[in-house]
Amino acid sequence: MNLPAHLANHNHLHQVSSGVWIKDSDASFEYSDGEEAERYVAQSIAQVSDRGSLSTELASKIRDWSSEYHLSPLRSNLLRALNLADRGPILEIGAGCGAITRYLGELNLNIDAVEGSYERACIARLRCADLDNVEIHSINVNDLSLPENHYGLVCFIGVLEYAQRFSGIEQSPEQAVLQLLEKAKKTLRPDGAIVIAIENRLGFKYLFGAGEDHYGLAYEGIHDYPHFAGIKTYSKTAWENLFSKCDLAYEFLYPFPDYKLPEQVLSEHYIHKYPQSWSHVTTTIPRDYHGLSSDPGTLPFWETVGQANRLGDFSNSFLIVAANEITTVRTTASRDFIHVSNMQRKPQYRTVTEKFRGTESTVKRLLDPNAPTTASEKLVQLTPLEEPFHAGVPLANKWEMHLRIKPSEATFLSLIEPYYAFIESTFLESLEQRSLIDLTPMNIMVMPNGSHQAFDLEWQTDFSLTAEFTFFRGLFYFLQSRRQLIVLSYADKPEITIGDVISRCFKHLGLDEELDLTVFSEQEEDLQNIVHVKRHGPSTHASLQQRLYPDKQ
Repeated sequence: MNLPAHLANHNHLHQVSSGVWIKDSDASFEYSDGEEAERYVAQSIAQVSDRGSLSTELASKIRDWSSEYHLSPLRSNLLRALNLADRGPILEIGAGCGAITRYLGELNLNIDAVEGSYERACIARLRCADLDNVEIHSINVNDLSLPENHYGLVCFIGVLEYAQRFSGIEQSPEQAVLQLLEKAKKTLRPDGAIVIAIENRLGFKYLFGAGEDHYGLAYEGIHDYPHFAGIKTYSKTAWENLFSKCDLAYEFLYPFPDYKLPEQVLSEHYIHKYPQSWSHVTTTIPRDYHGLSSDPGTLPFWETVGQANRLGDFSNSFLIVAANEITTVRTTASRDFIHVSNMQRKPQYRTVTEKFRGTESTVKRLLDPNAPTTASEKLVQLTPLEEPFHAGVPLANKWEMHLRIKPSEATFLSLIEPYYAFIESTFLESLEQRSLIDLTPMNIMVMPNGSHQAFDLEWQTDFSLTAEFTFFRGLFYFLQSRRQLIVLSYADKPEITIGDVISRCFKHLGLDEELDLTVFSEQEEDLQNIVHVKRHGPSTHASLQQRLYPDKQ
């Protein structure tokens, strides 16, 4: 791609040997993760053959938070929630080391990526070296003259919190944000859009003591930055006030656990239309990148604010689409939600599940349809599917509610009775039993009338499959995911293991003779080894032998 003449000439940019356009200026731009950290990221990118947004080679190089942020395939999930077709050319402000730049470049749109740090700009150029449609510019955007009516999209991903620090003039943080928004607005085509990703000052995890991302201090943002040093995030209300001042239409989307490493994104439209939408959020654990707090347990909080229609106010991050016209906003933010599967899966098993605005169905598609599959891996197949959207609450969440209110083994045993009955009846009625392996409490929706509806049964297996093995899997993964909660139900049995709990459940239902923990654990281990790139943590057999109560230190 040729550099637009207005950028090359008016801004006195010239290209250096690294392939990065820089401005003739002595002004420094001090922003870095540290020399050693960025050197490692650059070396990692240089050493791999696949530098794509979904690269498993780069993911294998992750060793700490800095490298995870720059190399994780989760980064690109943020923009998968948007319709960016025909949005070129795109201006990305704050390209960093090129993770988002790479994804945008893979859309085959012309990209001008601006990064103030020359070192980072060089890394971004390396990440996109094989993409001729991407140009990298090392310059402070405040020193850059932009053409009017030129770009179809302007991206500020993790940038506007720094607006005041790098503005170069004495002004408030809000004034600095407005200055950049006005600059972006002028350079947009009439049908262009602005995309913003930023932390929420009043996000759930910050209310519970997580370190503020830029200062590393608990409650720093909650108390409105008593140690302010040019970096500031904002609440939803504050953003609404800013947009009103620059006359932009807008819509919020909510990435979880946050915009940095999102696993799912929900739209404002969706959470207002469907009261049960809060249940999506309980599947992601908030991350404190400074290690100051642990997960406080998400279900009661999100259920409460969801029922009050205030879920978006406490999202840990915002993804915002703004434009001159609301129709442009809605065309760009066209999905009610997306979920991207666990990136520990092998590439051929990774999926995107999405619901488009105005439809009553969900679509599951392969994230990389061209990923190869070996002969042994064909024992487990993952099939794209389209199915009706079920506006309910997952059975696992219903179980958790009951166990929080009245934790006891009697409560748990009463919950599993209808679950096994549903599995048994589904097996009897199904003509395709090989697709029922994932009939877990996480994949059964409890509808408003109390009925059960299976969903998201994406797997098909040639393994020998029985209702009892599916029941075992459902219990095993619920116990693993809600272990701290289950502990309360067995407070009088401190020596009990996960395997013991499952055995007691089978015995309660009179299924003792159908349970062989050794056979079931080996079968599950074979399944997981086929699906995942590299297994982490204890094996299925070892997990069954773990006590619910951890050893006292």
